[in-house]
Order: sequence, then C-alpha cells, then structure tokens
Amino acid sequence: MDSENAWGELIVQLTRRQTSRRKLKADPVWEMFSDLPPSAGNADVDTALADAAAALIAAARTKEEAAEAKPSDFDWSAAAAALSGSTPTESDLLTWGYVLPLLADTLGEAQWWEVLGVLKSARQAALTDLPFESSRRVILAAELGLVLAWGLKNFQTSVRLAESSWNVYCEYLECEDDRLQELLSGGAQRLPKALASALRSMQIARVGFKHKPANEQLGELNEMAAWQSHLVRWDGSLCLQPMETKLSSDLLDTATRLLKDPGLRMAYDFACRTADKALKNKLTTEIELPESGMYCDSAGLVSMRPSWFRHHGWIVADFHSQPAPRIELSAGKRMILEGAWEATIQIDGQDCQPRGDWEEVCWHSDDDVHYIEMEQCWTHGVTLQRQLMVIREDGAVLLADTVLSPDASEIFYRSSVPLAATMQAAADEETREVVLHDNKPRAMVLPIGLSEWRVGRSPGKMEVVEGRLTVSGRGERRLYVPVWIDLERRRFDRPRTWRNLTVASRLVIAKANEAVASRVQFGSEQWIVFRSLSEHKAYTFCGKHLAADFYCGRFDPSDGSLEDLVTVENASDSQDGNA
Repeated sequence: MDSENAWGELIVQLTRRQTSRRKLKADPVWEMFSDLPPSAGNADVDTALADAAAALIAAARTKEEAAEAKPSDFDWSAAAAALSGSTPTESDLLTWGYVLPLLADTLGEAQWWEVLGVLKSARQAALTDLPFESSRRVILAAELGLVLAWGLKNFQTSVRLAESSWNVYCEYLECEDDRLQELLSGGAQRLPKALASALRSMQIARVGFKHKPANEQLGELNEMAAWQSHLVRWDGSLCLQPMETKLSSDLLDTATRLLKDPGLRMAYDFACRTADKALKNKLTTEIELPESGMYCDSAGLVSMRPSWFRHHGWIVADFHSQPAPRIELSAGKRMILEGAWEATIQIDGQDCQPRGDWEEVCWHSDDDVHYIEMEQCWTHGVTLQRQLMVIREDGAVLLADTVLSPDASEIFYRSSVPLAATMQAAADEETREVVLHDNKPRAMVLPIGLSEWRVGRSPGKMEVVEGRLTVSGRGERRLYVPVWIDLERRRFDRPRTWRNLTVASRLVIAKANEAVASRVQFGSEQWIVFRSLSEHKAYTFCGKHLAADFYCGRFDPSDGSLEDLVTVENASDSQDGNA
C-alpha cells in the first residue's frame, strides 16, 4: 500500500469489509471482543479507551454508523496522538487493534497510518525480543497480529501476517512446561490475561482464517482453563492476590463454549458456591470436572481442593514465593491462614539460612488425600522438608516440617504463618490446642507432635503471636513438627485428644529423632500419623508394621484396624508417593 492511491484504496477496502461483515451472522473479531474484551479483569487498561471501543464495536455489530457510536466525551484523535508518545499496555494495544479498521474516517490518513505503525512495531518487538513461552509474546505477536490481519484481510500482506501470527500461537502452546512456569509463577498473575488472549486468538484464527487447532493444542488450553478454575476463591477473587482482584466470569464462560467442556464452568460455579447443589449427583456421573488437585513442579504452585463440592480444607501454596512459601488455607467461605509460611532454624546455637529453591520430594493425589512434600537445603548442612496433606472426605489438614541436620547437632526450630484478617485465636487453658474463630469457631489446631497438656515438659510450644500461628520445637539431629487442623465444625463439640504413640523397630523403642507416630481423636473418629526420620527400616506402631517414610490412616477403635489413606515409601529416593 505504498502507491499514491494507497489511502483511497484502503478506505474502499475497509468499507467493503464492513459492509460484508454486516451480512455475516458473526464477525469473529467483533464477537470475541464483545464476549471477552481485552479490558476484562485487567487493572492496567485505559478505562475510557475500553468503554469507547466497546461502544464502537457494539454499534458496528448493530449496523450503526461509527460516528453515531462515538461517545461525545471521547476524542479518538487525541487518544491516537497520546498513543504514539506513550508506553501503552498490552490491553491498550489490543484494543486499538480491534477498533482501528473502524476509525479510518475518524482519524484521517496520517493518524491512521501512525497508529498502525505503532501496533506493528509493538508486534515486531514482541516477536523478536520475547521468548516463545512468554504470555506477552502470544498477546502481542499472535493475537494482535491475527486481529490486524483480519481487519485488513483484503490486502495481500494480511495473509503473511495471519500465518506468522498462527505460527507464534502454535509455538506458544507447544512450550508446555516453560509456558506453565511463566503463567503460574508469582501466584499466577499472568494466567487470566494469557488464557483470554489464547481463546480469542483461537476463535479468530479458526473462523477468520480456517486454522483449526489440533487436539494437543486444545488439551493445552484446557489445562490452562483448569488451572484458572482452581485459582478462584468463593467470592470470585484470585488466589494469592488481593481480594479486590476479581476474575471475569466471562473468561470461563468463553472457555466452556470454545473448548466444549462444561466441566470448566461448573467447576468455577462450585468453587464460587453459586452452582445449584442439585447438580452434584448429575455432575459426578455425566460431566467430568477438572482434577481437584493440581500441581506444577516448575512453578512450585499447588492447589488441593477436597473436591469441587466440599470446601473445608482447600490449600493453595506457592513454594517459589519469596522470601518464604505463601499459603492459603480455607474452610467454606472463610480464609483460615493466609500469607508467608516462615521458618527459623538454629543448629548448635548458630542461625541457618536457606541456600536453594524448594524441590519436590513427593506429590500424590487420589480419592482419599492430596499430599505434597517439598524440601529445601539450608546452611550448616540442614535440610528442611515440608508436608501439606488434605484428607478429602474428613475436612482435616496436616501441615508439618521436618528438620534434618548433621550428626550430634542440637536443633531449635520455629515456624509461623499469618492468620487470615478475619480470624482470631483462643488458646485452651489446659491443653495446647488453639481454636481459630471469627463469629463462630472455624478451625481446631492441634500440635500433635507435642504433649497434649500444658502441665509437664514438652519439646516445644504452639501459640499465636501478633496475628501469626507460631510453632516451635527442639531436638537432636532430626526433628518432626506436625500440626493437625480440623475444619469440620460438626466435630468441634465432640471430646478430642491426641497422643504420641510408642514406635518400635526389632523390639527396640525408637527415639524421637528416629520415628514418631501420633493418634488424633475427635469423638469416634480417629487418625494415625507416622513419620520415619532415620534410615529406611521397618517400624511397628498401633499394630501396624511397615517400612515407609510417611503414613496416615483412619483408626477404627472397635476392632483396632487401620484404613490406609496414604503411604509414602522412600519418597526422598523415588519422588513417588504410593497409596
């Protein structure tokens, strides 16, 4: 379009395109902009620009003239001039790409070409400077390119632009682990924007240019959408983000429609507790929901829901958060714990510091439990291992740390995690349990590695200090500090207790730094927790004989039997949990 008549030809072609589109049932560009606008849920968008663009496209879809849709208080020429002299966000650049074909008469020749130049320059910079797995690259090099190609479809260059943009899109989905790491790191802040862009791009490419996504690509999009369903609180806010950061419901509506997966939307509705409870039985037989436990090793992010129908004991944890892993623990519509789970370790009186990233030891998920164990190297030869377990049907959670140090060393350990803003703590006068509550009791917290009663000696203590649940302990060479949290309110009025069990190996009672076991009781419901701290060998406790790193089971007092929930065998060697 470098001839003398380029502008006149452009006006003619855009007019034809606009007239042609009005005869179609649905223009893919305008349809996706209306269903899932780039401004949805984005804090970095120019609101006035987004509103004006929405009005412009809505008018075009209803066959009004562009001039009739232009808000009287919005000056497109001034906005175009400001665009050239600023650093626009991805959302603003996309918005301009969507509306530019409708603004030829409004902007005039010079400004229109100038805006197009800004958009193409931004796309080229993203194409050459950003890695394949970057969400900014797929937004600016794939979606923006497809939008411009469709808007200028009657021109020869649009074919090459569309092909290039589709290739970028395919490369992005092929990145798999690198892409998920980029999306989910930092609390998955980039996921909503990237998922929305990927869905818009897919539909525009499919309808506008006959590019049909392969099954593998649909699977990758489905995984992104499943993660997005997971990372939504009951009020629609995003996990690990401020409560005011909301997810647009249009995002999963669109994902459900384009990916033909009603389970995504249903999962979102159940997560936000807006779904009809009568659908529960139907869903379990007719509609496949996403997995209730998801973990991304490369991003260090895990979400463990008891189920999409049950809400007591949902944990989200970001192990790559700095300076300490961030955790959220919920019960129903109440946040129980929220914030950085910090730890302090001293070996023989000397402070230790973390000196590496958290690495997976074991991830296991089945119908009974979600379980993850991570470890981190510290100075002075110390290893810190951290366990998170959700017993899915029981509404109970185990949070535990294990400190492994060199021989003949004395360990002092303390960890703390903030209570949620609405939570308060009430410590029992006689036992070491703590009740977390707002207007009602919400959680019973039991330090099952310590003795139950406050009288007498104990290797540590649990207390709430300045709004943080704090647990400490002392030991030699190896130390296990477990905390049991019961979130099922129906059990709160029952008699409760916990006991440290005798553990033996070859008829010799094991020391506390070799293996430990505890029994937790709420009325008739009881559980056994076992942890081996030494070399792999067989131990006996409560009539159970096994060789494993970790074990949890339900105890039946009527006959003394144990129902196995999870057994982790040689986790540090195999990185595989077996139930």
